[in-house]
Amino acid sequence: MPVYNYTTIDDPGATQGTVASGINDAGQIVGTYLTGAGVHGFVDSGGTFTTLDDPSGIKTFATGINSAGHIVGYYTDSGGHDHAFFFSGGFDTLNNPLGTNVEGNDFYAEGINDLGWMVGAFSDANDALFGFLTGNGVNYTFIRDPLGVEDFGVGSQVLGTSYNAAKGLIYNVGSYFDSAFHQHGFFNDFFSGTYTTIDNPLGTNGT
Repeated sequence: MPVYNYTTIDDPGATQGTVASGINDAGQIVGTYLTGAGVHGFVDSGGTFTTLDDPSGIKTFATGINSAGHIVGYYTDSGGHDHAFFFSGGFDTLNNPLGTNVEGNDFYAEGINDLGWMVGAFSDANDALFGFLTGNGVNYTFIRDPLGVEDFGVGSQVLGTSYNAAKGLIYNVGSYFDSAFHQHGFFNDFFSGTYTTIDNPLGTNGT
């Protein structure tokens, strides 16, 4: 049987918990830590922790990092809405696919690959979630599993949370909700447009 070694990651500034969300080939880790006063992003480079606080928000969540050290995530503004960001020496807010004035619209960047392509999710005015793929934070391709159907009037829901590129191909993984609001994982071959449902046989309440 394989042997797994676990290393605990605790940001030294954390008083209420640390969440690791992404890692690159160099072993740099990004995530979020909590204090009594707030929520902060971080990057851990060989045990050296650097806090990432987007100046536009009151909470910062770092979720993905590529081999160049480029980081994506999202921040929460004072009104409680979330906005995706790209970080490379400074914070840049990504353009929301539906515009910044859509009521209730939230926008999350979740992953970035070595070519700079980013994936994540955004919600519309009805709080329906849709996946996205973008290479520049301006032009977007939506990721929607065809098996994701309407539920309680909130629309098709897909959350793209990871993205890879190999041999010129684009693959991403995520999850969708069916008409019974049961969650399923998916694998998407972007260029062919094919989706494969991923259901763990032990997942009685969703995958």
